[in-house]
Amino acid sequence: MSTHLHLRFDNAGKARRAVGALEGLGIAPADIIVMSGEPFLELDDPLGARHPSHIGLYSLAGGIIGCVAGFLLVYMTARSYPLVTSAMPLVPPMTTGIIVYETTAIGAILATLLRMLWEAKLPDYRHLREDYASEIDEGTLVISVPGGVNEERIRTVMAQYM
Repeated sequence: MSTHLHLRFDNAGKARRAVGALEGLGIAPADIIVMSGEPFLELDDPLGARHPSHIGLYSLAGGIIGCVAGFLLVYMTARSYPLVTSAMPLVPPMTTGIIVYETTAIGAILATLLRMLWEAKLPDYRHLREDYASEIDEGTLVISVPGGVNEERIRTVMAQYM
């Protein structure tokens, strides 16, 4: 079990500068964890949005797949159970549109949800938050970095930001 060094900040600006200083010390951005009990709107992304999201593309793809699946559902069902409908079409466009609309929506919603969980790495049972800091309940920002060889150097540099 590794130990983590927790650095408390009352101000989001100080936390942002501290993250930059930690990166300057050679700590990998993936090892810097920023925790907060409430969202800080002035702190868009503490690590600078290094990973662009692809949720929109997956949502579009899920909608298209749902649309095709909905149309095939209606078409194959109508062809599997052919009813004599006189001069009316076997696959009526108005009722087909309702089913296609609903399956398009559910396809887009499920693709968006699954991609969001994938990008957020949830649920992550491999790492059960050994670096959780109870200080975030007090309304502060906490930056957690793995402790180890550079711990004293990190504390020295971070003293100027706290």
